Amino acid sequence: MRLAVLKYDGNGNIGDEIQTLAAEQFLPRVDARLDRDSLAGARQSEPTLLLMNGWFSRNPPASFPPAEGIEPVLFSFHVSPKDGAHFFSAQCLKYFRRHQPVGCRDKDTAQRLRACGIETYYTKCLTLTFPRRAAAPRDGKVFLVDIDTKNVYLPRQVRRGAIFISHKISNRYDNELKSMLAKKTLALYRDQARLVITSRLHCALPCAAMGIPVVFLGNPKDVRISVLEDIGIKIHPYRKVTGPLRRYFYRLYFKIFRSPKIDWNPAPLDLEEEKARIGAALRKVLKEKGVD
Repeated sequence: MRLAVLKYDGNGNIGDEIQTLAAEQFLPRVDARLDRDSLAGARQSEPTLLLMNGWFSRNPPASFPPAEGIEPVLFSFHVSPKDGAHFFSAQCLKYFRRHQPVGCRDKDTAQRLRACGIETYYTKCLTLTFPRRAAAPRDGKVFLVDIDTKNVYLPRQVRRGAIFISHKISNRYDNELKSMLAKKTLALYRDQARLVITSRLHCALPCAAMGIPVVFLGNPKDVRISVLEDIGIKIHPYRKVTGPLRRYFYRLYFKIFRSPKIDWNPAPLDLEEEKARIGAALRKVLKEKGVD
């Protein structure tokens, strides 16, 4: 049986590539890479086991259910509430029943599938399994990842010397280049970060796994990122605001009401037990499917 992971044709988000790098850790080899957003038409000439972790998807009808010949490993699987009309259709529910239990990245996905009679379990995210770094850098830097400082008040000691990074990249890059950029980005955080402030889930989770302190700014009501609070990372309210005057008053509001509640010097999390649990659960599934 061939072993496959996901790729993301035409998509410009390093976070997706990071999720595939996390999946590759658990496979003895990678024989193929299948585009997440066109799996329904990806008929295979020979049986292919595909680790299907992450969000599904930019184009639900074109991606799910996958074509014949694909043996899915539904682990760390997420469905957005807005895509429920497709994923909870009779066709998709029939597919889930054939391949249950479904390992879900968030409790919301698990609960919605369970309500439809699908057996599920809560796995959290595979990006929590990256190895912890050996030591923090002596002269570590603050990384601001997809944070617009026009929309948030940052204390001077945090802002001074901070490095700005975005996980957005050109969707014209080929998959090999995108994977290389993801590897280099993770290595940069691992080797140089003393603190990461981000609005990106797949920056926060791998950084926390590597033992890097994280401050997360986002929408606490977003079920997609609920896993953060489950591992001990508080979600601080944050939104993008347009217009200079509105931005000024939002930053003033953030300074007065939000900033005092944010610990800008958090301790790194100890996720080794969680990491071992997630890894053991996936290895068990893979072993049942004949992958050692």
